Amino acid sequence: MVLFSFPEPIVSLRPSVKPGSLRTYTDFRGLFPLNCNTVAPPFRFREAQISIGKYEKTWSLALTVLLSACSSTVNTPADLVSKQFPTVTGQSLTKEVVTIPDAYRGKKTVLLIGYQQKTQFDIDRWILGLLQSEVPVQIVEVPTIAGMMPQMVQGFIDNGMRSGIPKEDWGSVVTVYEDAEKIINAIGNDRPQSTHVVLLNESGRILWSSNRGYSAQQVLELKSVVVSPPSM
Repeated sequence: MVLFSFPEPIVSLRPSVKPGSLRTYTDFRGLFPLNCNTVAPPFRFREAQISIGKYEKTWSLALTVLLSACSSTVNTPADLVSKQFPTVTGQSLTKEVVTIPDAYRGKKTVLLIGYQQKTQFDIDRWILGLLQSEVPVQIVEVPTIAGMMPQMVQGFIDNGMRSGIPKEDWGSVVTVYEDAEKIINAIGNDRPQSTHVVLLNESGRILWSSNRGYSAQQVLELKSVVVSPPSM
């Protein structure tokens, strides 16, 4: 076990974090390489108490565990619209088994799929944008983590996520390990640092998707599709 000093992370400002409140931030940066030909970087685990209002930070722990995750790069299909999202099983941070998209049938759902910890800042911007624009959908974060080693330490990884996410949001975060490759093969992972945003209709078909990173214009595009979905 080797101690490292790390550059400051980007603080994850989730909608439920109130100014002046304390929360724990866990950094998973560099955990999952997406090319099997590259050397796996260390798994970096760090906790910090952060005062959002005063921007005060107190670092409490830095440790490294070497892990590897192997997933080849899959290009995003040219047009995902009207395709059925694959059936995958994950577990929410409340430890409930969740089958996607079956668990969300009957209501339009936005899946915010992330392959790397670096995606979290982009995911948070999507959440804030969707909430501020009052897009009438349910929002689900889907950390998608391929490879055998992550599956072996799934509990450790999920506990780290819990420490950085308010408890009231745990039910809307579903981690996918064993079925991660199904998602990758269906929607691609060629832009791993951007959120892969997928809007599903009531039956689990894809109405809209993007992996270009957050923008206000895309939120408006997504909202227009929610209000006036294409016929299928």
